[in-house]
Amino acid sequence: MTASSPAVVVFGSLHYDIIVKGPARPRKGETVTGSAWNPACGG
Repeated sequence: MTASSPAVVVFGSLHYDIIVKGPARPRKGETVTGSAWNPACGG
């Protein structure tokens, strides 16, 4: 790396979940439409 090259530093990470409310859990190969969604911190 030369003196003019920028350095990239990663300080951490983010886990973000999107929880969708639906009428039932989808079965294999099935698509269901959700009625509401909520963001949440994941882990």
